[in-house]
Amino acid sequence: MVGVLAAAVAVLAVVTGLNLVLLFAVIRKLRTTEARLGTAPVATLPKQGSEIGSFLIAAEDDSMISDASIGDGMTVACVMPGCAPCKTQIAAFRERPRSAPEKTVFFVFGGQGEPETEELVTSLAGLGQVAVTQTAGAVGVALDDVTSFPTLLRTEGGRIAAVGRTWEDIGAVAVATVR
Repeated sequence: MVGVLAAAVAVLAVVTGLNLVLLFAVIRKLRTTEARLGTAPVATLPKQGSEIGSFLIAAEDDSMISDASIGDGMTVACVMPGCAPCKTQIAAFRERPRSAPEKTVFFVFGGQGEPETEELVTSLAGLGQVAVTQTAGAVGVALDDVTSFPTLLRTEGGRIAAVGRTWEDIGAVAVATVR
């Protein structure tokens, strides 16, 4: 019985030692990866001049939005539920529209049917076409990998002509509205 107990202790000691070696290897790998990447990923915007990739998505009004429908002089806003800067830019657009509703598209990057997403979609009514898309979906990829919000674009000739975080960044001046 003592022999079996001694063997079990020896096996456990070897397994514990191996686990410690692997743990230190993982910690070392994480530290080198963190040092290589920096402390935090940098939020980047799509590149000006990038070609708009192919996509097709249903809008909230049951129409379809595609890369072909994002024509010259369109204003595209990529927003996300819970994003305070997004709310600020939407309020600024509502107060002083930067383009006519037929020349404006809002892509809401959020979960379909989630209360925050639905609230944001409702708040965009009348400002332009609105479509809900996934964060890592085809629309984000087609618009040169949208990963941070808000991302505001102006398009020309199937390309991103201007990109920024505010309407002024993309040269979108307020347009007069007829009431």
